[in-house]
Amino acid sequence: MLTELSTLVADHTPIAEDKQLAAETQQQDKGASASPESLHDHGKKCIHHNSRTVANARAGKALELVSELVSTQKASMESFQSALTALQAEETSLCRLKLELKEREIQQRDKERQ
Repeated sequence: MLTELSTLVADHTPIAEDKQLAAETQQQDKGASASPESLHDHGKKCIHHNSRTVANARAGKALELVSELVSTQKASMESFQSALTALQAEETSLCRLKLELKEREIQQRDKERQ
């Protein structure tokens, strides 16, 4: 999952191309009112739209992966917290047993002294 996410994030070339194409399209839109739109310009706008769709799909997939990663990490942390709580309970129990053992040793010594 992390590999797939890093690939999506690292693949910034199409995103840079999207920005460049968007800038070109905006410039063409400003000049388009003076002259009729050519087929070439229309093709560029379609490519821009498709590039945006791909970028949006990539962003959606990245968001989905991040959400899944966060969910997995949350479950892992909850499991860790549960294990830690169990260990703390065991430690408390061991401390009580040690204390009881010490008390018995003291009682045994007292009996032997009498």
